[in-house]
Amino acid sequence: MSDDYEQVEVITGTARRRSWSTAAKLRIIEESFEAGETVSSVARRNGVAANLLDRWRRLSSEGGMTAAAS
Repeated sequence: MSDDYEQVEVITGTARRRSWSTAAKLRIIEESFEAGETVSSVARRNGVAANLLDRWRRLSSEGGMTAAAS
């Protein structure tokens, strides 16, 4: 019999998706438009997936975030 063991992690519980407040989304979007910033660097710094930040930026430019902010 071998002495090699493989570690297995068992995740239990009810993990939920994170939710971002409208104010937090708007702050992150504004930060991503600052000069010298990239979407990926801002996303990484704020713990957001880059494709999610892209979606927020697109919704913002289409006016989708305006209704949520008021």
